[in-house]
Amino acid sequence: MNVAIRITIFRLILVPVFLALLLVYRGTEPGSAEWLRYTALVVFIVASVSDVIDGYVARSRGITTRLGGLLDPLADKLLFGLGIIVLSLPPVKEGFPFEPPALWYPIAVVATNLALGIGTLSSYILHKKVVIKAVPLGKAAAVLQTATMCWIMLRIPGVEFFYYPAGVLTVASGIVYVSGAIQQAGSAEAPEG
Repeated sequence: MNVAIRITIFRLILVPVFLALLLVYRGTEPGSAEWLRYTALVVFIVASVSDVIDGYVARSRGITTRLGGLLDPLADKLLFGLGIIVLSLPPVKEGFPFEPPALWYPIAVVATNLALGIGTLSSYILHKKVVIKAVPLGKAAAVLQTATMCWIMLRIPGVEFFYYPAGVLTVASGIVYVSGAIQQAGSAEAPEG
């Protein structure tokens, strides 16, 4: 249980807090509990920043572990996947609580995260030595997903500016990660000789 894993567990704990704040906010009267929305935004930003910190700590101290390799992507998939589902729910009242993005965007994010999550879990269960290294495309997708969700929570018009490139980069990075994992798993199973 190293420092990086503790930070990841902290992020996992923040996920239900974030979702609960958003869901409770949906049940309020418009304008009556804006602190819930802003608190959810702060929790989301803290969780997103903790992802950068735990990765940096693990790499800089050389303390990457199989458990960290499972929990870190799990925390990311839950935060972004479940978060965009809640933010994409139909408004309760006209314009409240959020204007959801086009349906294709949450489907793209959730489907990609689900595929990556299943792959990560499968490699862990099957004890496959598959190392999912972050690629620039994946980092760019994560930044744009974060910006998209913040934009939706801040209720600023023009979220399309973020979710079109975020959706495309999310799917593209998912394809890169999955194809890389399949190649690693295949080469690990290839007979020597």
